[in-house]
Amino acid sequence: TPSNYSGTLDAGNAAAQTAQGDLTVAYDYAAAVAGGAVLPADIGGGTVLAPGVYKTTSAQPSLGITGTLTLSGNGIYIFQIVSTLTTAATNSQVNLTGGATAQDVFWQVGSSATLGTSTTFAGTIMAQASISLGTGATLNGRALARTGAVTLLSNQVVVPPCP
Repeated sequence: TPSNYSGTLDAGNAAAQTAQGDLTVAYDYAAAVAGGAVLPADIGGGTVLAPGVYKTTSAQPSLGITGTLTLSGNGIYIFQIVSTLTTAATNSQVNLTGGATAQDVFWQVGSSATLGTSTTFAGTIMAQASISLGTGATLNGRALARTGAVTLLSNQVVVPPCP
C-alpha cells in the first residue's frame, strides 16, 4: 500500500513518462545485444554463470529457476527471455559472488515475470507485460513493467545504487 514504501511516487506525471521512455530504451537495448549462450528450460539446481549474454529461443521461450542460480564474476549479465520468467516457490534464489552486483544484472522478459513465494532474486527485471512477486519474495534490484502492473505481496525490494 502507499503507506508501506519510501521514496517518491510518480504516477501519470512527467517524471513517470520519462521513466517509461527510459525503460523502453533499456529494454530495447538489452533485447538487441548480439550473441549469447542458449539456456535450458531451467537454470536453477546449482548452475553457475559468468558475465555475458544468455537467452532463450522460440523453440524454448520460457525460463525457470528452481533451486540456486549463482552469477559469479565482475561484469554485465544480460538475460534475453523470449516469453516468461518464473521462479519456483520457497527454494529459488539468485546468488551473486566473485564481484557480481545486482546493478549489473538485467533480465529482459518478452512477456511476464513471476517470482515465487519466498524467492530471493537479484537484478533488474524489465518485462514487456507484468511482474508479480509472491508473498515474501525478496528482490535485490528493480521490477519494471512496460505495459502491465508490478504486483507486490509483502515483499522486500532493495534498489541497488546506479553505477
